Amino acid sequence: MIDRVALFGRMLPGVVPLARFRPGSRTTVADRLAAIARTSPDRVAILYDDERWTYAMWNEEANRVAHWAIENGLGKGDVVALVMENRPQFLAIWMGLAKLGIVTALVNTQLAEDALHHCLAEAKAKVVIREALDLARMPAHDPSRRLRARLRGRDDLFYIYTSGTTGLPKAARFSHMRFVLAGAFGAQSSGLREGDVHYCVLPLYHSAAGVMQVSSVLWAGATLALRRRFSASAFWDDVRATRATHFQYVGELCRYLVSQPPTPRDRDHGLRVAIGNGLRAEVWTELQRRFAIPQVVEFYSATEGAVSIVNLENRVGSVGRFPFRRLSNARIIRYDVETDAPLRGRNGLCIECAPNEVGELVGRIPRSDHNPMGRFEGYTSKRATHDKVLRDVFAKGDAFFRSGDLMRQDQDGFFYFVDRIGDTFRWKGENVSTEEVANTLMSFPGVQTATVYGVSVEGHEGRAGMAALELARPFDGSALHAHVTGRLPPYAAPLFVRLLAEADMTSTFKLRKVKLKEEGYSRDPVFIRDDAASSYVPLSGQARASLAAGTWRV
Repeated sequence: MIDRVALFGRMLPGVVPLARFRPGSRTTVADRLAAIARTSPDRVAILYDDERWTYAMWNEEANRVAHWAIENGLGKGDVVALVMENRPQFLAIWMGLAKLGIVTALVNTQLAEDALHHCLAEAKAKVVIREALDLARMPAHDPSRRLRARLRGRDDLFYIYTSGTTGLPKAARFSHMRFVLAGAFGAQSSGLREGDVHYCVLPLYHSAAGVMQVSSVLWAGATLALRRRFSASAFWDDVRATRATHFQYVGELCRYLVSQPPTPRDRDHGLRVAIGNGLRAEVWTELQRRFAIPQVVEFYSATEGAVSIVNLENRVGSVGRFPFRRLSNARIIRYDVETDAPLRGRNGLCIECAPNEVGELVGRIPRSDHNPMGRFEGYTSKRATHDKVLRDVFAKGDAFFRSGDLMRQDQDGFFYFVDRIGDTFRWKGENVSTEEVANTLMSFPGVQTATVYGVSVEGHEGRAGMAALELARPFDGSALHAHVTGRLPPYAAPLFVRLLAEADMTSTFKLRKVKLKEEGYSRDPVFIRDDAASSYVPLSGQARASLAAGTWRV
């Protein structure tokens, strides 16, 4: 284990930019790209299939987008929604808009119907872009810097959608300053430098790839090996073909990799670092043992979060620690799962957890708007922003960001993720809002009540969706399957359905979930989603065995 002084020394280069990039800074993301394009125009920025974009090409394509936006009357403060799968044009479009101070709403391509309409309305987008723009006639030179002269680091670069504890996706505000600082944090944490190749298979509309990976590459002047989507069978061949040195994961991705049949070439690659979050301890160990990846950098952060933690010490299972408590704005407070609220003492203040005691992670929000450390930029919704801030935590008048995550901290100061709290659970690397799923189920004919929650599945990260239904008519598994898969993204469609004779309600007419979560899918009658059969089918002994063996497609 690295001593605290040495750990501070490793973290310091990533902290230094805090002094340079503050909310009032004039430096924007577009300035960083333009600078590299001037000094190193032929350096490779993006690899995608047979395409090879240099930094000069990226900048020129972004410039064409900017001139297209000018021609269409768009300018600083306007919002454009981008609904597009991974491709280089994705990066050119938002970068070109950023050159004018236009905000890009990064919309999940898996959303449909009500959720999609909600996201577009939440952003108040003037334009929706769903495919590459035809820009051949547009000029490739940089638009005038004067067009973003009033743009500052605190101004919005993106709206990134994140599921809260209830309801439909919320649009988190993400500034130019946070993007730049994420790049410094990510590049320093992973040792990314010029000449390295960062392999990207995660969706660019999420902050993991769209912010952490892209900003790290831009900060370091490295190369992004971009792919449309993740393929476990093609992963290592692709890593070798692109000469990747880094890749970013979510926990589920690594489980798919270690589940692939062993080959003689498992260690034949140039990867030095895997960086990401949600990596389960046993998968972590097997990933490093089998593929000989020297460094795993697990970190904790959230799109809208005011807390970031990084594990630079290969402590398996941990999201990291801070070398000195004073440098950290993170604290863990006691939390009552039954009342779904923090516990407070007789003085009305919250109670900090003892070592290894599970509680909610919170992050102190600075009083000064000029301080970038722990800054919470909120959502487009004022109500959502207000609800995410906990006040009078350790002193009257203080303010802390609520993470919505249960964590613990050991005697050595290492933090460990335990679970999501409230009505959100995580599955397939996505946060799933139970209210959104329940509302979809309630629109299915015959459903009287729908209780949605996450349950553990052996051999899988996160929690799979389960719906306990009270029905007024016979169960039709095929019709329900068509209903949910046509309205919900794949990660949100419940894996299990349990039929209840009568829903268990509290005196205030809230559905009780604690007992249902504890029972999981052990009580009949339970049905499982069978996508091959396009139906929910009875959870037979054979299906249970397939789940346990990891062969049931979830």
